[in-house]
Amino acid sequence: MKKKLFVGVAFGLTMVANLAYAEIATDYLQNVLQDNNGWPLATVCTGSDVNLRTDASTNCEVIDMMQRGDLFYVKEVVTRPDYTWCMGVTAKGQTGFMVSKYLEQAPRAATKIERFRAAFVSSTIYDGERLAKAMGDSFKYRPELVEELKEEVFHYAPHRYKVNFSWVHGEKQSDGTFHTIGVVHEDSGYDRNYNIAGLEVGQKFNVETIKAFSKNMNMIGWEDPYEIKADMKECYWYLKDTVDGQERPVEGFGIKINNGYISEIRYWHIPID
Repeated sequence: MKKKLFVGVAFGLTMVANLAYAEIATDYLQNVLQDNNGWPLATVCTGSDVNLRTDASTNCEVIDMMQRGDLFYVKEVVTRPDYTWCMGVTAKGQTGFMVSKYLEQAPRAATKIERFRAAFVSSTIYDGERLAKAMGDSFKYRPELVEELKEEVFHYAPHRYKVNFSWVHGEKQSDGTFHTIGVVHEDSGYDRNYNIAGLEVGQKFNVETIKAFSKNMNMIGWEDPYEIKADMKECYWYLKDTVDGQERPVEGFGIKINNGYISEIRYWHIPID
């Protein structure tokens, strides 16, 4: 039986929806966000049908409605006369604003390991519905958003599809569906400043910086490279899981280096046959 994995699977904290949470203290939140390289803080929605908005205002579009227990990775606090707002990313990869009184800090969220996990996860997750559709679930591709690669990044993924500001790599099927392989962030007009837990395209490649990043990746369960050297051209990490009784990679993350600088950032899921 063929199985598929989704990039947006949450590998963060497990939340219990019926816990009695208290409103997060925004002065505390502002101080915490300055620690650990400014990484986001994992919080939990404490209400039902709470609006996620496009701006820190009640006079703007509602992106989604958050439910009790939903994760929200807070990146910034914005104070307004009516409410104090938190800007962040949902577990579905949606960026927006929530009123702070409907948020509480997730368990152990302020620890270094969970701060790094929040930074990494909030940078690599995508809207699960869009991603599922891109993988072929009742979805017909839009030709203007799909292009055939001049050079195949993966021999089994000769096309790519635009999801938000990133490219999802895969293969366009004869029936018009699109099978997802991975996501590549590269130095283009769309995602030139894309940042994943401190790494970004155009950043000077520094062995000690990458070793520190690798140590953090290992801390959240990703297998680090065998050796990190100054002359390497690419560097990859893998997240493994037990599938049909065997341990195998299910997600991958990596960087490519060109002339001493990070030229490409990749994140992909690995299909299971």
